[in-house]
Amino acid sequence: DRAIGSMAPQVFPNPFSEHATLSYDLPYSTRLAMSLTDLTGRVVRTWVNTMPQAAGKHTMGLALPADLEAGSFVLTLDSGEERTSVRLVKQ
Repeated sequence: DRAIGSMAPQVFPNPFSEHATLSYDLPYSTRLAMSLTDLTGRVVRTWVNTMPQAAGKHTMGLALPADLEAGSFVLTLDSGEERTSVRLVKQ
């Protein structure tokens, strides 16, 4: 089964103030695109990984816009085949 939904993305700390770290577990090798949207659906930031990532656990720092206002956001991870999201709160 190639379900990317099983990768259980986590963001910490959450809520965050300046920096956040994302961890996720890929069940298979894939290219991964990510987007951060506000609750109105406006895209705030996108990340595109052009190189395939190996299956397994991954951790990365999230480079967030310096002018990002406090509020709730949705981080979406998309492999092209599957998509999963996690909610973030900026203080």
